[in-house]
Amino acid sequence: MESLCFRIGEGIFLHLQKDKGLIIRAELLNKWHGPLSPAPAWVRDYLGGKGDINLPWEELELSYYSERVLKIYRALKSLTEPGKLISYSQLGSLAGEHPRFVAYCMRINRFPLIVPCHRVVAKNGPGGFSYGVRMKLKLIEFEKRLFIRAQQPHNDTRLCSASGRS
Repeated sequence: MESLCFRIGEGIFLHLQKDKGLIIRAELLNKWHGPLSPAPAWVRDYLGGKGDINLPWEELELSYYSERVLKIYRALKSLTEPGKLISYSQLGSLAGEHPRFVAYCMRINRFPLIVPCHRVVAKNGPGGFSYGVRMKLKLIEFEKRLFIRAQQPHNDTRLCSASGRS
């Protein structure tokens, strides 16, 4: 069994456990006291604001999940992007499932960030999170900052009005 850990942001570490070449579990940690692993391209791209984590499904041990659960995870990946949120009921409606089933799927997710369950929120607040609501809010804010900064133009940052004046 192989253990890897990457620093994602301030107080956010992604710890992966691999067995026979497959990621069998990912977990989010507030602290990590061991050595950090060199970040693979998919982590560097994500941290560079280039888009979502695009790790092939084939690299994840998914045999634990039913096809119905995987349908929710695929829908989540295709419907959200970093910094954008979706409600349990919206995701359920778009995937043809009940919001409570969506919540169940998020609760049993073994691959946080890779399957971005932190982007699924309740209608009236953040909803729950296996790693605590504080970590969920930290991830949401981290992605908003990271991806809003990455989408801003890098040359002239002045705003111009319709009349042409700055």
